Amino acid sequence: MEKPIYREFTGKEYHDYYESVGIAPDKKTGDSSIGYSKNFNQEVLGIIGEIPYIYDKKIEDNSFTKKTRRENIIHDIIRLENLKKYVSNIMSTADLNKNSIFYELFQYVVIQWEKILQTRKKYLEKDEYAKMATVSQEFSTIVIPNFRQSLLLGELRRLLIESPKTPQNTKLIEDVENEIAERIEFVKKNSEIKTFPIRKLIQLQLGFLLLSLKYF
Repeated sequence: MEKPIYREFTGKEYHDYYESVGIAPDKKTGDSSIGYSKNFNQEVLGIIGEIPYIYDKKIEDNSFTKKTRRENIIHDIIRLENLKKYVSNIMSTADLNKNSIFYELFQYVVIQWEKILQTRKKYLEKDEYAKMATVSQEFSTIVIPNFRQSLLLGELRRLLIESPKTPQNTKLIEDVENEIAERIEFVKKNSEIKTFPIRKLIQLQLGFLLLSLKYF
């Protein structure tokens, strides 16, 4: 497949992949509607029309930076390991509302982080990662994760808000807000993110739908 069309892997394919590289697969998570449908018909074709909500011109910049892809990925791995440790500590020591959907979310997220980290470390020595990173690749590896982590930490904050109002939780809410602010500030300093008008997003969705219908 060619850009910007990418393959969506099924839950079974993820499961088989993890087994093949020696990582214990998650046996509790269900599959997508596409993966489920393939149990009945292997010829099923599912199409997901992703639309961008934000944009930065750096994603088109293919000039080279002064760091290799491996250096950037190691930096990102360290950041993710620190975040995993931070979240795991809160999950194991704080008095949390275990009936909250966010509690279930973070139980799942911590497990997935471990698999992601194992996979990235396993393939870090590939020759392709010794190449110099482009501005686009560095942006995707260094800046974008900070943006995503700030959103995830926002959900951790909501979990704490929904939990008992203990002095520890009050302090943790403040700590999480500082973690979010730190990441947002990093993104602001290293990006010129712009949002798309709602009208254009709707036009993109409708256009994709009409284009899809042409082939059915």
